[in-house]
Amino acid sequence: MKKKLFLNSTTSLTLQFVSILIGLILPRMMIQYYGSTVNGLISSVAQFISYITLFEAGMGGVVKAALYKPIADNEMFKISTILKATDKYFKKLSIYFVIYVLLLAFIYPLVVDETFSLPYTAALIIIISVSTFAQYFIGITYSIFLQADAKNYIINVIQIFSLILNAVVTIVLITSGASIHQVKLFSAFVFVLKPIILMVYVSKQYLIVKNCKADYFSLNQRKNGLAHHIAWFLHTNTDVVVITIFGELRAVSVYSVYYMIVSSITKIASSFVNGVEPILGREMVEADQGSVRREFDIYCMVMNTIVIILFFTAGAMLIPFVSLYTRKIVDADYIAPVFGYCLLAAEGVYCLRIPYHSIVTAAGHFKQTQASAIIETSINIILSVLFIHVFGLAGIAFATFAAMLYGTIYYIYYLSKNILLISIWNNYIRNFVCIVVVFIGVWIKEMFFSFEISNYTAWIQQSFVCVVVGCFMAFAYDTCFFRNDMQYILKMILAKKR
Repeated sequence: MKKKLFLNSTTSLTLQFVSILIGLILPRMMIQYYGSTVNGLISSVAQFISYITLFEAGMGGVVKAALYKPIADNEMFKISTILKATDKYFKKLSIYFVIYVLLLAFIYPLVVDETFSLPYTAALIIIISVSTFAQYFIGITYSIFLQADAKNYIINVIQIFSLILNAVVTIVLITSGASIHQVKLFSAFVFVLKPIILMVYVSKQYLIVKNCKADYFSLNQRKNGLAHHIAWFLHTNTDVVVITIFGELRAVSVYSVYYMIVSSITKIASSFVNGVEPILGREMVEADQGSVRREFDIYCMVMNTIVIILFFTAGAMLIPFVSLYTRKIVDADYIAPVFGYCLLAAEGVYCLRIPYHSIVTAAGHFKQTQASAIIETSINIILSVLFIHVFGLAGIAFATFAAMLYGTIYYIYYLSKNILLISIWNNYIRNFVCIVVVFIGVWIKEMFFSFEISNYTAWIQQSFVCVVVGCFMAFAYDTCFFRNDMQYILKMILAKKR
């Protein structure tokens, strides 16, 4: 199991670095060759297409929770019946997806500004939707199964391959003068390979029983998982939709640049604990509470440490990077520090929630926590619509922050009271202090150590300094709040060396 955790974390980190590198290159080329408006259109269309995932109804988390025990007991027939039900559900969903895309292709051009013709936008929508259809129709069931079996590294390796191949194809096409439709069409074909490879791998490596009856009973918490799925979905998708409806496509482009950077920080943070949830899920089935609490404390220590280092560095270096990244782009104003800091705060709070949310999901407490997910979703939507008219992009980011803060406070309370029975206030205090440490660190850097950065070399040098400072800040923080866990890890390391 430790080998799986190592492979998951290593490949996940590699995936995120590849994603970040490619994510920096391709959008910049899109803006340079096609303009901010086209880039905003692509980002907006992608978000609207992703709304089909609402119909997943939280199936992913519910399926994983249902699979933990049969995987631990190596009950392949039971696993096969659950996968059969899952596959049937997603194949039906893929048909609804086709209907949704056709409606979107007709309605969406009427909602956005009239910069592009209806055929132009409709064709782009259909092209971008191809890979998503393949994911639902072919690969998503196998992806969920591998996640439940703590084999995220298989998915990560396939995704790395897909991203690199897509980057090569996209760069060649863009520099060759291809239209945006041609670029996106070839890109879609590349990403269709991922679900096909997943299907072949699982079929070869596992003795899945094809001719079995679908076990819908094991997935009876699907409706309870819906609220959680909606909350997660709106966390990542509400902003672009609100900006598209109430703003303009240039603002979507500005948002997408910042979100690309900030979400990359979140993905890196989560990569360090990639695959922990299924492992904790099994331990909750097999082990005692004391062991799970110990693992959970270490989980929190790792996440809080990462949040301090990454988000302090990001807060200090975000605006200088955006200035360099968007230099010579004059069709939109990309310098928006208040918006950037609010978005960082929202993602930082979201990262602090990950350990608590993981345990709740692993324990299968979907029904018990669905009311909170609905409240969180409502906060995000209502505040986003209200604030965008007054504060623009900064208002959108603040609404997301408020929703994330509420959700994090609730998950800490629920987990402490109902699952692990640990100190609520101890968890509140250590997470609050974590946020304060990052905030003060960024404020001191901006007030007393702010330097003009004129090139990427200088930016990398300054970022390295920030990472080192962040490590010292994290060490001081861990010494105050996780001293016992640090001593426990040190003893484990020393014991292995003997």
